Amino acid sequence: APEPATPPSGWGLPFIATQRGVHASAGGWSPTPGSVDLDLVRRNKVEIAFIVAYEAGQAQLAVDRFRSAGVKHFVIRAATHAAITHDASDFARHTVPVLKEYAVALGGSENMLIAVHNEPNAVGEGFGSAWETGHEFGGWFAQVAAIYRAELSGCKLGFPALSPGGGVPAVR
Repeated sequence: APEPATPPSGWGLPFIATQRGVHASAGGWSPTPGSVDLDLVRRNKVEIAFIVAYEAGQAQLAVDRFRSAGVKHFVIRAATHAAITHDASDFARHTVPVLKEYAVALGGSENMLIAVHNEPNAVGEGFGSAWETGHEFGGWFAQVAAIYRAELSGCKLGFPALSPGGGVPAVR
């Protein structure tokens, strides 16, 4: 099979599509040692964990426990349940401290993979209103990305798919 093309930046993802992954830690959950969850991760040879980082205080436990079960790569999803404004610095104010905890747990922010939450506009995720346009969201994302790059040196950011979710009244 042909090798994937090297991106212009020279940097590429540290994992490939055929590796198994798991979506985890939404809402403060961290796998318990010896749990069925970690056993399933181990037995199914899961190597990638996509962790939703809502709350502080779970990073080190989650990363250590997943690593003990064989997980090699982590994507951290920046998210908050806090009521926030459309100001990107407000979202960053709530998410940067938790992302910094994950950077410590991962051994640094260099090449840390961060996915900005794709539903900061849904009621349960902050704004409580839908974006007017993709351009509006793109501008907000660029501002969040600039703050993250300043606070988390060398991090890599993913542009999410925009979704109003089911939690915005009169939308979808």
